[in-house]
Amino acid sequence: MHTAAHSARKLIGSGWRYPLEHEGLVEDELHIAQELIDVNLSAPSFTVNNPEVARLLRTFECHEDFTADNGHNGEHEVSAAFIMHQFIRSQFGKHNIGGLNGRLWNYGTLLSGFLPNIVRGALGEPAFGTTPMEKLVHSGLFIMRTFFLSQMLMFGYIAVYDFRRRRCVMELLGRIVQYPGVPLSEFLTAKYSKGEKKDKEIAKAKAKAQAKAGAKGKTKGRVADYREGQDGERNGTGGGDQGADDTGQGEADGVDEVGEVDDEATVFDLEGMKGMRLYVDLREGDNAFSWCLSRRVGKAFGHGYQARTQIYIGILFLWSIVAMMVMNLLYWSGAHHNFATVAFILLTVTVVAIVVLTAVSEATKLQDLVCNHRMLIKNEIFSIDQALSDLYGMERDERGTGFVNMPKTPTNTAIVRSTSTRARASMAPFSPLAAGDVASPTKTVGEVEKECISLESAKRILATADDLIGYQEETFNPVTVMGFQATNGVYNSTVGLLVTLLIFALEGYSNSTLEYGPAGWST
Repeated sequence: MHTAAHSARKLIGSGWRYPLEHEGLVEDELHIAQELIDVNLSAPSFTVNNPEVARLLRTFECHEDFTADNGHNGEHEVSAAFIMHQFIRSQFGKHNIGGLNGRLWNYGTLLSGFLPNIVRGALGEPAFGTTPMEKLVHSGLFIMRTFFLSQMLMFGYIAVYDFRRRRCVMELLGRIVQYPGVPLSEFLTAKYSKGEKKDKEIAKAKAKAQAKAGAKGKTKGRVADYREGQDGERNGTGGGDQGADDTGQGEADGVDEVGEVDDEATVFDLEGMKGMRLYVDLREGDNAFSWCLSRRVGKAFGHGYQARTQIYIGILFLWSIVAMMVMNLLYWSGAHHNFATVAFILLTVTVVAIVVLTAVSEATKLQDLVCNHRMLIKNEIFSIDQALSDLYGMERDERGTGFVNMPKTPTNTAIVRSTSTRARASMAPFSPLAAGDVASPTKTVGEVEKECISLESAKRILATADDLIGYQEETFNPVTVMGFQATNGVYNSTVGLLVTLLIFALEGYSNSTLEYGPAGWST
């Protein structure tokens, strides 16, 4: 049944500002993204060489559509759908409009709302007038200015954080293929038995778990079961009340919401997880294929919301241009006006321009990641070529039972990673080196042929991925902002246009005979 909550999640201000507050929104958008590019991330998997990391990820409780164990992958593999789901939740679940941006939104809005009244007071006039009617009018104008500017900035900052969240997701994808990888604590997000909890509630739950564990001499807390929608009847626990969940009274699988668990429950070792990292080796063909598909899904995620946020950025920029043109009109035409009007235009245009330029900057950084990822791919291809050269350079030993490395001086491989024993040994500790690689350099014919086939396959996939990323994300469908490809040129053009309009306004004022009287009115 269609409800008000279902409508609210489709709105930018209430839905996309904090997606995890709306249960199932992230999952629905991830399904839509897979349909847009016609892939199913549940099928491809990443091979994780660390068995402890693989075990933790495969047993981590998450949404049933995005589990690490897809039913047919191996014990050292995790599905690409699980990785993307966790990456997206970890970044899109963060509260936005905080820090300096939050202060600019709050203080800039209030200052802009009060500015005309402040100017009136500074010029010796009553800030809100003298008669009751004047006070009513000035108070109403203050409320209108504050409300509309607050809404404008809110939509602008949601657009900013939409680009920033996307950039963080793509950065995580780039980091997992660079040794030593990404700490699990950076992207694993716990699920709770009823809906989603905000950061403060999650922090409170963690503090309660740590305090409870400390009292009992334990350091482990439970990652509670995730339930979707109103499916609160699973395991016979009932939907329950949120307050009961917060106090640990609602039981699932025979344990409390937070606290000790039985052997069948998933255990979340906060201390032990800090040293665990997810690292994916692109030299394995399956990993390269899964990584490339994940990038495409990450780019298509929330496509509808992204298109709408770009419209808001365009509206803010258009408003800035119109405001500056109005100021030019006042000075070049000599129209009668108050200085408070000019001060209000200058301040609001400055605040709005900061938001627009921040959005353009974030979009440019997102587009720049395309070049960074393509460089990672080319570096891997170069590494594979060097590894293949070493393997093809082997010669049979005297017994003819295998191959041995030729005693030649290794090339400078410190900047790339290679599967060859000699190159990987020369790079330590910059790349993972399996135990026994240096001690046992001899390989059989079958091992060499198998390794060559694997490397050739990975090389072909990476080369195809490089061409695909280059065409799709640099030519066919690059990151855009206000209808233009996100580059430094858009940023420079935005600044240049606003500065030009300001200079024209100053030129108009200097060439006019306008003067401001004691009350701020032009004469």
